[in-house]
Amino acid sequence: MSSYCRSCGARLLWVETVNGRRMPLDWYPDAHGQMVSTGQTADDGTPVYKVLAHGTEPAPGLARHTSHFATCPQADEWRTV
Repeated sequence: MSSYCRSCGARLLWVETVNGRRMPLDWYPDAHGQMVSTGQTADDGTPVYKVLAHGTEPAPGLARHTSHFATCPQADEWRTV
């Protein structure tokens, strides 16, 4: 699912984590991103992503992205506790 950040205007890719939470990622793939596709989708069709363990590489063909919380200048305004 695509949308735009209400703070900085960047295009976002909304995903579901393996823990079932929604998370905004930067739209464009990033070879150094820490979030990696599992190749699965949630019941509503949202792609499911997980944190890539340090020092590991994802399976070939799986997209890597960066959490938008890591790149948005106003990220602290959107974090939930």
